[in-house]
Amino acid sequence: MMAELPAIFLKDVIPAESFAGQTRDLVALGLNVYFVSDESMPEDIVYRTIKTIHENYGEFTTYFSSAAAWTVENALREPRIPYHPGAIRYYREIGAWTDEMESLHNSLLSAQ
Repeated sequence: MMAELPAIFLKDVIPAESFAGQTRDLVALGLNVYFVSDESMPEDIVYRTIKTIHENYGEFTTYFSSAAAWTVENALREPRIPYHPGAIRYYREIGAWTDEMESLHNSLLSAQ
């Protein structure tokens, strides 16, 4: 089924016990959430925005429950668009930006 869907969709899993009576993991369609800006957005603004969200994750999710999915792991999961330099700067700073991410990012840039 995944081969028939646009690349924006990804395979996701809803862990067992997420809902009352759900005794096993469930396979589901997923979509990543992206913050999008053009390249004219200053690097420091993007960096500070991403850093503020991730460093205040617990508090942020109390105001915006859907933000519970906005983890660093999910932010770097199966990207479909290039990352802004400010975001890369933050992910490098916390050690989440790997050589594999750099390669993936470069391939996204070259596809534009």
